[in-house]
Amino acid sequence: MRVAVDCMILGARPSGVERAVSGLLRGLAQLAPDDLQVTALLAARGGDVPDCATISVSRAPWYTRTRAGRIFHEQAALGSWLRSARMDVVHGAAYVLPLGWDGPSVVTIHDTITLSHPQWCKWANALHYREVMTRSALAADVVLTPSEEARSQVVARLGVARSRVRVAALGVDEGFAPVGEEAVVAVRERYGIGERYLLCVGNIEPRKNLPAVVEAFEVFAREAPHELVIVGKRGWRWRPSIEAITASSVAGRIRTPGYVADEDLGALYSGADALVQWSLHEGFGFAPLEAMA
Repeated sequence: MRVAVDCMILGARPSGVERAVSGLLRGLAQLAPDDLQVTALLAARGGDVPDCATISVSRAPWYTRTRAGRIFHEQAALGSWLRSARMDVVHGAAYVLPLGWDGPSVVTIHDTITLSHPQWCKWANALHYREVMTRSALAADVVLTPSEEARSQVVARLGVARSRVRVAALGVDEGFAPVGEEAVVAVRERYGIGERYLLCVGNIEPRKNLPAVVEAFEVFAREAPHELVIVGKRGWRWRPSIEAITASSVAGRIRTPGYVADEDLGALYSGADALVQWSLHEGFGFAPLEAMA
């Protein structure tokens, strides 16, 4: 069976949905039977895929380096390419399907935030997903969601029959496991973090509710010696969160190391006294699961 997986969302410094898609490919590399051939569809600047016999790569043209180019390619050109490549099934691993494809298909919808709370998203994302995600969900033979909450939202907001929506919960990479004290000390020194700290993980954007986290930490810090470590890259509308940090009465005890690679993130989880997760909404939420691991 030939299966194409649309991975064009993948890029540098993956987070959230991108990590789920790359994890899917790693799982297929480990578990797929020999009679399953997977083609990973990547943008011109897409991320890497596992080097194995089961997975091959189809790299899209140069113009997919931009989001607009990627959307154009997905919806205007990809359908005919999939037919010419004689694919049996197409999996839209991140919200959308190439609507020019009319064969068997699966789409994973990680959340419906662009519909329920468009004010937390770039207007272009909200417009794109409002149109294409809805049509993809109605066209797919099966819709996957990472949680029961996301499944309920897909049924309610996209009008998909509940029987066609299945929950496929996300997992944790094997790299997230307890590490020794030596590794914790090394990563703390690398990022200038004190011995006791609370950890908050996620892109810096409105949905992560970081100004409220900072306000709560100001109260907590009166009685505790901890620092607050906020790990994540600056996303859409990051300025209010950073301004809340710099204006805080305990700004000297808040660390923002930016994006942290997984090999360091595991040690940061292990060294933290607690994880703080105060998002306004999550389709799944990797950070609590990784922290528990």
